[in-house]
Amino acid sequence: MKINKNIIIICICGVLLGVTGCNNYLDINTDPNNPTVAPLDQLTSKIQKDAADTYNSGDFWMANFLGVFTHQIVVREEADQYGLSTGNNFISNSWSNLYLTNTNLNSLISTATDQRNMIYAGIGKIIQVDAFSKAVDIWGDIPYSEANKLGESIIAPTFDDQVEIYTSLFALLDEAIANLNDETAENSKTPGEDDLIYGGDVEMWIKAANTLKLKMYNNVRLYPALFDATAVNSLISGGNLISKLDEDFEFKYSSALAPVDERHPLFAAEYGGGQITQYISPWFYEIMMGVNPTPYFTSVEDPRIPYYWFNQLTGGELAQNPIDYHDPNTNFVSIRFGSIGDGRDSGQRGSGTMVGMYICGGRYDDGMGSPDGDLGSSDGTGVAPFQYINYYERLFIEAELIQAGVVTGDASAKLREAIVAAFAKVDDIAENNQSSQSIPVLSGTTEVTGYIDDVIALFDAATDDQKMEIIMTQKWIASFGKFADQYNDIRRTGYPILANPNGTNEYQIDAGQNSDGAQGDPLLDSETTLGRDYPISIYWPAGEINTNSNAPDQKQQATYSIFWDN
Repeated sequence: MKINKNIIIICICGVLLGVTGCNNYLDINTDPNNPTVAPLDQLTSKIQKDAADTYNSGDFWMANFLGVFTHQIVVREEADQYGLSTGNNFISNSWSNLYLTNTNLNSLISTATDQRNMIYAGIGKIIQVDAFSKAVDIWGDIPYSEANKLGESIIAPTFDDQVEIYTSLFALLDEAIANLNDETAENSKTPGEDDLIYGGDVEMWIKAANTLKLKMYNNVRLYPALFDATAVNSLISGGNLISKLDEDFEFKYSSALAPVDERHPLFAAEYGGGQITQYISPWFYEIMMGVNPTPYFTSVEDPRIPYYWFNQLTGGELAQNPIDYHDPNTNFVSIRFGSIGDGRDSGQRGSGTMVGMYICGGRYDDGMGSPDGDLGSSDGTGVAPFQYINYYERLFIEAELIQAGVVTGDASAKLREAIVAAFAKVDDIAENNQSSQSIPVLSGTTEVTGYIDDVIALFDAATDDQKMEIIMTQKWIASFGKFADQYNDIRRTGYPILANPNGTNEYQIDAGQNSDGAQGDPLLDSETTLGRDYPISIYWPAGEINTNSNAPDQKQQATYSIFWDN
């Protein structure tokens, strides 16, 4: 992936939330050296990166708090204890980027349609469906039909009903597939290297569109008015879905630093920043270690641990400051969700456990710590994809649908397929990571085979409700970093079980660090607390509510639900 530095920020006026938009591309003159119509290839590359960044684990985007709400990431900032204000920058920046990108998508789609370059139009519509379905899943009612229409003198777009938006998105996805299949189109210009996802492969885009449709139907599974079991069965039996690892719908970040930084945004922020901001959740850690007090996976240690995070400390080393959560047996250092302990606010730039290779192209944990003793961006590559939809996710969706009785099949066999594919995805990211480290292959090892057999044995012995919990918990583990999708799954199914700071016996690792650096302080349940309800939707940005005369009154996050959330 190479994004030219001279690719301009298309339609700057589109950045002001859902209110603004431009119909033309910098419509200031007709100079042939400064076209008023965006070049389709440049526009496509920019859209694909911006769309990935909006929901990615990068600086200022949505995943900065959704990772906390899904209990895979812990932060000291506002999102801890489910805190989030209407003026939160992560909310407003995600909202702004959604509508700025939509301005560019509208330009891509309209220009491509006018030119009869329908492959570009189809690609634009698929990305638009993905973006707005995610936006509805997070916010509910949003500006859609009147969004980005400043050129039509619409300065205060109405908030459309969330069910109506989802309905129109299914139709738009059908349009996209028809555009890609349009044999009457001129297609005088077709995507190639500018398509940073599939390189212009039309068949892959059709598979991605069908798999996105399957995913959306699964999201609305508990909303009968929109769910279509016949369509779901047709999609699965049709076979035109993402069917293997190298067909994954994803945006690949690179290691390039110039002319612009093309590394994974989370890697750039965490490894290149002045302080760790996103810690690995101890709840997530203990589940993968097989010691969490939840009913499943006890004594089943997950082999993906060194691929998921990187411990800076090695045996015998002490942290630079008092620690809130520490496992001295593995050198794992973090903070607890809802902690009020003495070590919660201690800086751990040189000793805290970092997000690793799988999620953002960080360092694989080979047990050696940081090789130069000073963590920096050299301790990793930043090469990892943002995963829209991939093969293992499709298999987990099918396992859920089988277990729910929507489609026929063997849920146990499908779950096994999904877990095998998830391990293969870890190997795929490691293989393409460009790391100087020697990263071992997971798939087929004794540890992986034993882990999968243990999980399936637990599944086969479980009740129906327990089986659904196991499917969703395994999907949660496999999709580390896909926080928007996990947020949907948690609200829709109630699984996996999340940490309860007000509960007892929450954590099993019982070793802290005294203020003088010596090991010994126990972890106390009384040092975690929670005073807020779980947010079942996210605030609309204060800027939109305050400036859009057609905006509704601000919601209550704990009571305003998304239509499919039962």
